Amino acid sequence: MRGKQSQIAFLFGIDDHWGPLQMFEEISKQAPDVALSIEREGHSHAFSCTEDGSLWVAQHVANLIKNQISSAD
Repeated sequence: MRGKQSQIAFLFGIDDHWGPLQMFEEISKQAPDVALSIEREGHSHAFSCTEDGSLWVAQHVANLIKNQISSAD
């Protein structure tokens, strides 16, 4: 993971038992250049089950890709 930090992104929810915020903290210590984000708009772990959640995550991922492309230029 350390060797591919620029190619990895994690999205955590505030109250998500599948990806607890402790894991966010641990990853940030072990691989500080990995893109880490916390979703704070209230979408659940099952974000893809709602149109709003799906659109939010799609926009988030699109922004990650745009930022990655911009930083490569």
